[in-house]
Amino acid sequence: MLSKSLELGLYLSEDINDTPTLPRLSRAMDEGLIRPLCALNHDPEARELMEAEVTIIVSDLWLWFGANDSVRLAPQLVRQIIASYPNMYLDDLLIFAEKARASNFGKVYGAFTPAVMMEWLRLYWSDRQIAMEEESYARHLSMKESDQRGTTAYDKKINALVAQYAR
Repeated sequence: MLSKSLELGLYLSEDINDTPTLPRLSRAMDEGLIRPLCALNHDPEARELMEAEVTIIVSDLWLWFGANDSVRLAPQLVRQIIASYPNMYLDDLLIFAEKARASNFGKVYGAFTPAVMMEWLRLYWSDRQIAMEEESYARHLSMKESDQRGTTAYDKKINALVAQYAR
């Protein structure tokens, strides 16, 4: 039986420690296995669970960086993330958090504030868009290449005969 999170299309995996890769996320998006924040936000059944999951991810990240205002500011930041990135997925936030903890967006000078987090999220989103476009183009090329390889002269002749008799 599927968990509520998987059933509603919140995550790719029940295991929160199983952070997906961008190619895996891209395939899941194409197959409709998960839903973006905006779709979850419009589904009354999924909204509360989605907001709670975003809050957990944001709070965990804030605690990682030693920020002590996470509980007080989390609801405002969660609303801002959902409003600013409606086409983002919860799995995107997991990938973002993993990259942030690995210091992929730079060092924190002073306090880890909502402004720092939103700037890092902007950087992640920009990089993610480029990576998704590259992934999509690579899949397109691979499909195009496999189509060209699969069509031999014999295949073309058979297809022509089938088309002729179908009329």
